[in-house]
Amino acid sequence: MYYCSNYLLAVAFCVVTMFCWGSWGNTQKLAGKTWRYVLFLIGLGLIIAAGQ
Repeated sequence: MYYCSNYLLAVAFCVVTMFCWGSWGNTQKLAGKTWRYVLFLIGLGLIIAAGQ
């Protein structure tokens, strides 16, 4: 858990969290039923890791 002492940083984390929460269902629908759940998570993790 991360504790924010800065108000603006806390609001920024809330916005990022809401974006990620909302996009989860859409990316799962995009993958469809062709991918197993574990492979979907590994692929999503690789995409996120490549962006860093």
